[in-house]
Amino acid sequence: MKDSVEFELSEPLKYSAKGEEKEALFIEIRCPNLKDAKHANYHRQLKGFLGKALFAVSQANEGKQKENDGEEAVDVEVEMGGNQMATILNSFGDDFSAEVKRFQAHCNRYCFLDGETPLQDGPISRMDADEFDNLFGTFCANFALPSLLKSLNGKN
Repeated sequence: MKDSVEFELSEPLKYSAKGEEKEALFIEIRCPNLKDAKHANYHRQLKGFLGKALFAVSQANEGKQKENDGEEAVDVEVEMGGNQMATILNSFGDDFSAEVKRFQAHCNRYCFLDGETPLQDGPISRMDADEFDNLFGTFCANFALPSLLKSLNGKN
């Protein structure tokens, strides 16, 4: 698993740091420190949500496969990015909204404006909602999903 990933902002995000006005061009998302109890607890909850979401998606896909019996199956490998992850998870409506709010409460631990300043509620409130959803999706795709898959494979 990576130590961090850069999330490029669609437009500069204004924030204050050390009494100075700045504009972030990216957000560094850092891997959770699972030795910290707060990080570990949140990470477990998020993995539970992802597990339920992916199970529901796989059930829906099985139903579609049964409808298409007789047609040749096509094996497609897809790289899961933040936007794709957010789109899939967003189909869970209220559960997705609750997870995004929970993520927002933890952003200052994982997300850093220009790799330096913890992402707080002020700058978050100025972000486009879709962009924040994609930030959450990027966090999930790069840290929570690989951790969940390791757990499912008995490696965690």
